[in-house]
Amino acid sequence: MHTIAYSETSVIAKIYTAQLGMQSYMLKGVRKPKSRINMAMLQPLTLIEFVSNHKPNKTLHFITELSTAPAYQTIPYDVNKSTIAFFLAEVLGKSIREEEANTQLFQFIRQHLLWLDANAANCKQFHHYFLVQLTQHLGFFPDGSFDTGHTFFDLREGVFLFQMPLHPDFIAADDARLLHFFMQSNLQTHQQITTTHTQRKTLLTHVLSYYYHHNLYGSTIKTHQILEEIMA
Repeated sequence: MHTIAYSETSVIAKIYTAQLGMQSYMLKGVRKPKSRINMAMLQPLTLIEFVSNHKPNKTLHFITELSTAPAYQTIPYDVNKSTIAFFLAEVLGKSIREEEANTQLFQFIRQHLLWLDANAANCKQFHHYFLVQLTQHLGFFPDGSFDTGHTFFDLREGVFLFQMPLHPDFIAADDARLLHFFMQSNLQTHQQITTTHTQRKTLLTHVLSYYYHHNLYGSTIKTHQILEEIMA
């Protein structure tokens, strides 16, 4: 998810693992010029395999071997894709807290990253689709659906309504319809949803607001501003 410098040559990496959930690891000497582990392997949302001396009673563990698995072919070299990965890494890092295995969540993230890397088509709304679908695994997928009788979506309650709620945290009309489209889409069909830049920008603001109400609990996402500039 991210790394922080520790001493002149080492880093501490926050890594989401298949077997142990979210964990923190020390990598000694990786900032040295001739380190066996390249810092490029620790870029946000890089898929890796590693060997660690994990100890259940410790909050910080040590990695002794690390490799990419598999190595990305496009994400590190495509500014749009790498910025999306940087943004999603921040959201995931602040949303996932469990230090335990969640196979479905892990495979969801891995599958979607591999799709992003392999897909050469426009990825301008991949992150919208990803964040909406991610809510299924985090436990707050929107309830109900948009139709002629339910044109409002309550961001606090997470449900489509037939009338405007008595608070300002809601979306309506075309914005609510667009959210519904991404709820109903999949990896193949989400690209077919017609959107403008303004609609995507507005929807991302609403989706992040939804996360603030249900999952982030005071954490602030900062990288979406960079994402908006790159994807403009």
